[in-house]
Amino acid sequence: MKHRIANFMLTLLGLVTVQAQSETYNVDVEVASSVGQNLLTLAETRPTSYPIIAVNDATPNDARCGANNKPNDIAFDGNPVNNVNSLCPQLTGETSIIQFTGVPNATINITYSAPIQDKAGIRFSLAHTNLTTLTSFTYSTAFPSTEGILYRNIFSKVELYDKSLVIDGVLDFTYEVTAAYQ
Repeated sequence: MKHRIANFMLTLLGLVTVQAQSETYNVDVEVASSVGQNLLTLAETRPTSYPIIAVNDATPNDARCGANNKPNDIAFDGNPVNNVNSLCPQLTGETSIIQFTGVPNATINITYSAPIQDKAGIRFSLAHTNLTTLTSFTYSTAFPSTEGILYRNIFSKVELYDKSLVIDGVLDFTYEVTAAYQ
């Protein structure tokens, strides 16, 4: 009986004709490209600036001076600064300021990086605002909606690591800033 019902259904399906239609339609999209016209740029508008670093016979290793736009008033050990436990007591190191220019409202990824650099007994590193050491820092941010200009401070510090290597003169350190549209 099952075979008869199945055969009947197959015969019935064979009698039914299926009609289908297909059409293809066009969609027009107009593109106005400004690729390459709104390049992302960056420029240092103020360089990092340290006061003259003072090292004397009593200065311990790890004494530091920060470039964080604030007077250096706390020593590396958490105590108030003086001419022994700080490289620049009560003096202010200034951060560099980087200007980014791009498309308003666009989001960019910014990376600051620098290896820890040792020269003549002094160690340079990028830093958080509280002067903890950084070698690299990446984050995302957006340009303001009114203009495509954004400013960021780069914090850093110098520390004494070996008093026997210290010499008079100017020491040159480097860091890198990269930015890319997200």
